Amino acid sequence: MLPIAVLPIAGLLLRMGQPDLLGWAAMAAAGDAIFSNLGLLFAVGVGVGLARENHGAAGLAALVGFLVTTHAVEILLAAPPGSLAKLSIPIGLLSGIIAGVGYNRFGNITLPSYLSFFGGRRFVPIVSGLADWRWPQWWATPGRFWNAGWTPPATPFWARGRWAYSPTAS
Repeated sequence: MLPIAVLPIAGLLLRMGQPDLLGWAAMAAAGDAIFSNLGLLFAVGVGVGLARENHGAAGLAALVGFLVTTHAVEILLAAPPGSLAKLSIPIGLLSGIIAGVGYNRFGNITLPSYLSFFGGRRFVPIVSGLADWRWPQWWATPGRFWNAGWTPPATPFWARGRWAYSPTAS
């Protein structure tokens, strides 16, 4: 519920800053900043909401997971930076779920004495980062196989479509 509670003020700021109302570009930019970072808000909100005692370490783990996932997906898909805006909310939800469940599972883990600094709540961002780094690779692998199997039968259709929409087609 936490990310949803932010949406009314974002909408008000965005609308009130438009030129036909108050015309304050800074106000409109503030509202747009909230809407353009909804994935981050969902990651942190869901992570904190699912964690025992609503602990902030899960929010940090969700943020780490979101950043790791978005950059890993951009590299795997060879997409330009920032081009995955449509995927930010689903990635945020998944990162928040992984962080919240990870906090509940690993929030009180005990490590050996030489690694004890990274035990407990500090272990959750590490696990979340590793888990969120790994699932885009599992997600992209079936797509690669699908693309490899689909390309030969689809090539004549693509060529026909390019010919039909070319300016020289009669």
